[in-house]
Amino acid sequence: MIHPKKGSPSGRNAYPVTEKMEELKKEEKNDMAKKKTFQEYTQEALYEIEKTEAALKQAKLEKEQAEHRIQKGAAIEAICKDTKYLTEAEFYQLMDELLHDPACKFCDVVHEMVRGRAETAEVKERELAEEEALLKAMKRGELPQGDE
Repeated sequence: MIHPKKGSPSGRNAYPVTEKMEELKKEEKNDMAKKKTFQEYTQEALYEIEKTEAALKQAKLEKEQAEHRIQKGAAIEAICKDTKYLTEAEFYQLMDELLHDPACKFCDVVHEMVRGRAETAEVKERELAEEEALLKAMKRGELPQGDE
């Protein structure tokens, strides 16, 4: 609404520019309320970095596991050279029959060799995950750092 200038009965000397400036100031305040703080941008960036690092870590783990499986397969081929001519399905069928044959006791021997390793690995993984969570919380400023 245009307000006439005081003392101007006709309203010809109204202040449309002032009213428009007030509207712009209100819009600017609304925009400022919507804008993120530097800290919010920083936290979002840290979160994105954490997600990327986690994805990279998972990819590295999967790569290591695949390389390990390949090495184990190569070891079997080194012992029994003809296995390299088997299809994948034939190879798995052969391994299943051999390894689960009660007379073979292969699985029992392996189980005895690695007894307790799974539990130890789980404990180490849990401890590592807890340490990583603490470090991430410190980076985000949620925990005191060092000698504070």
